[in-house]
Formats: sequence, structure tokens, C-alpha cells
Amino acid sequence: MVYPLGDEHLDPIFAFVGQRYGRQEEVPVYRDNAEGVAKLLGVLERARMDAYYPNVLDKAVQCICSSR
Repeated sequence: MVYPLGDEHLDPIFAFVGQRYGRQEEVPVYRDNAEGVAKLLGVLERARMDAYYPNVLDKAVQCICSSR
């Protein structure tokens, strides 16, 4: 079973985003936005629920649609 990312994966992802998009504009320190990080972790946690999101496509759609 493939599981979505968790809190331990966020810092490398934030660094990746900063490297790719930091050339165009200043990249915020995402960890400083506690509310946003908590929402992101909630989205990732819900995607782990195999009963509701049984396959990778379902999990991806849940993550994408919950990112608003």
C-alpha cells in the first residue's frame, strides 16, 4: 500500500518548492504558517483512509480537491 506524505516529508517539499519558485518571488517560510500546515496535514491524514480513498487516484483527487 502506498501512503500519502506526512509531517516528516513537508520540510523537503517546502525546500523543493523554494528552489523552483524562489527565483521568481520570495518564498515564505511555510512552517511559520501553523494553521496552513495543520490544514495540509489534515488533508494528508484523510487521504490515508483506505475505506474512503482506496487507491492512489482517489487519494490524489482528495488531496487536490482539498487544497483550497
